[in-house]
Amino acid sequence: MRVLIAGLLLGAVITVPTWVGAQTEKKPPQGEVAEAMSPEDKARAKEAFLRARTAFKEKHYQEALDGFQAAHAMDPRPEMLYNIGLCQHRLGKLTAARDTYRRFLEEKPDSKARPKVEQKIAEIDAVLKKPNAEQEAEEKPPPLAPPVVYKRT
Repeated sequence: MRVLIAGLLLGAVITVPTWVGAQTEKKPPQGEVAEAMSPEDKARAKEAFLRARTAFKEKHYQEALDGFQAAHAMDPRPEMLYNIGLCQHRLGKLTAARDTYRRFLEEKPDSKARPKVEQKIAEIDAVLKKPNAEQEAEEKPPPLAPPVVYKRT
């Protein structure tokens, strides 16, 4: 069973960049997405999330980014955008991180994390205004923030 899950996860991670770029339609509301997912899809999304969270804790940010993107492609929860933004931020992909944080706020405007995310956006904007911003960001990454805990109902 683990081999099957690992194979499915690997296939999902490998194809994520085309899924993420190709999605142009508006996503259905969260409740409809969760109800439409099969138990196997839910398990794959959760497994991708758990692997990404482990990679993030081990400071393997590119691996974590790939995993969070795979999980988000399978189960587009707004909270996953926050995790994706954290990885992009840690990798020094400041413009992408800022855009992802903004998208998180658009999709979840009532989030309790809103002040923290707005602060991160302001910090990124301040860094991007400086000359050599991308180089400076890679040398001095922001403080580590834990990924959002994945909760299933």
